Amino acid sequence: MDFKNIIERLDYFAKERGLNDNKITVDAGLSIGSLGKSRKSKGGLYSDSIEKILCAYPELNPEWLLTGKGEMIKKKKETELLSEECVTTSMIREIKNLAAENALLKRENEELKRKNDKFFGNIVAEP
Repeated sequence: MDFKNIIERLDYFAKERGLNDNKITVDAGLSIGSLGKSRKSKGGLYSDSIEKILCAYPELNPEWLLTGKGEMIKKKKETELLSEECVTTSMIREIKNLAAENALLKRENEELKRKNDKFFGNIVAEP
């Protein structure tokens, strides 16, 4: 089959696998409506969305999805390698997010300590 763009190829993959936009969106962690918007505008997908889709469906051949060349489904060994890489990438992203959140919480905690010390310092200082 000859597909014009990545959205048409993704739609074909979804149809073959019995998937819908909602399922792909949830599995890949995409923004709600992003697939529909891309389809409606006849545009493509952002690289991070493509990465998330490929991680959610490691059997999907990236070359086929991007260019239409090759087979839609990868060989089992290639699928296993991508799956491990996606887990590592996801873990690194989550560690970075948690580190940023931790830094924010530390700053908030220090601010609360200062306010607490000031409040109780004023109470003790009064006769």
